[in-house]
Amino acid sequence: MNSFGIYRTYTHGPPTITPDEYFTLSSVSDSLSMARDPARSHFKPSSSSSFDSSSPKSATTLNYFAPFLNASVFLLMSWYYNGSSIKSFRDIDKLVHNVIQHEDFKSSDFGNTFSSAREAERMDKEQSSKSGNSDTLPFSSKDGWIEGSVSIPVPCDGVQHESEEHAPRFVINGIWYRRPLEVIKKAFSELAAENFHMIPFKEYWKPSEHEPSERIYSETFTADVFNDEYDKLRKFKRYGPNSTLEPIVAGISFYSDSTHLTSFGNASLWPIYMYIGNQSKYLRAKPSEFAAHHIAYIPKVCILCLNTFKFSQLAALKLGDEIQDFYKKTYNKVATAAMLTHLRRELAHSIWTLLLDDDLMRAYADGEAVKLSDEIIRALFPRFLFYSADYPEK
Repeated sequence: MNSFGIYRTYTHGPPTITPDEYFTLSSVSDSLSMARDPARSHFKPSSSSSFDSSSPKSATTLNYFAPFLNASVFLLMSWYYNGSSIKSFRDIDKLVHNVIQHEDFKSSDFGNTFSSAREAERMDKEQSSKSGNSDTLPFSSKDGWIEGSVSIPVPCDGVQHESEEHAPRFVINGIWYRRPLEVIKKAFSELAAENFHMIPFKEYWKPSEHEPSERIYSETFTADVFNDEYDKLRKFKRYGPNSTLEPIVAGISFYSDSTHLTSFGNASLWPIYMYIGNQSKYLRAKPSEFAAHHIAYIPKVCILCLNTFKFSQLAALKLGDEIQDFYKKTYNKVATAAMLTHLRRELAHSIWTLLLDDDLMRAYADGEAVKLSDEIIRALFPRFLFYSADYPEK
């Protein structure tokens, strides 16, 4: 028990980490007015694929600063993109210590014609070439993004078909998604996974010596469902190629909601996010930890203007507009508002047929061999703890 009367029970063995061992204000806050704990800096993943978490010293190539022309520009642009959008005194300190005083930084690398906008454009072109697409797309194949399509059956009031399979189908293209199992494996292999709780436990509070203990429900990895799933994997005999590996539960939470991107206009997205329940809620809630893994984008439009596509620029062609053309051609009438609601709901469910692929289902049943951050290979069993979907069509 600690001074507050809180204690934990570890029925499954000693924990991989203890929550309070390295707990500081930096664990729960991103406030610009407080100094960040330096010990936590190496856990933070990068928000940009152009500036990875490795330092220049760890790079194996001499031109680690590519696509920029020299190390000085790389250091400056890295400071700009990995810092806060509102620069603080702490960011200025980072500029001095991490950029200006860096041994590879040379003021002579910047001429009178230097332009940060041109360097950003250089980075965009580099990312486009890596993705194999000449368009400036935010979805890079290097990051596991796949462009897919689904088809949904289109019914009509008063028209009867032999079966749902015989109903006309409407094809929706331009669906960008990532395979959840690959994202899970990557998340558990990163340095941030050193703070993941692989072994669940339960937490209690005993108000006084003469009062009974009360259960504390605080974190995902202290919940009954997490403890029960881990207990099942340890008790029941497992089969398959990963049956001899130590099993761990990968607690997965999905969330989707339509997102308005701008204060003015109608640009919006409909993303599906994935969170790792083994990670503390305090870290998941910090924007600087990038703990929300993007899994898919449900199209609110049918055709994306790929030539000018950016997160804030979507074609102004809604699902109803294109489906109406299909509906008129097929049934010689327009779809009602209730029918469009039904079709949007069908679209959301159809996209999950892309996400719940055979590899994910196999890992759910037999586990997936993954080398974790401690260099030990374990059998990772994804478990979907909840899926929160917020959309009117539900």
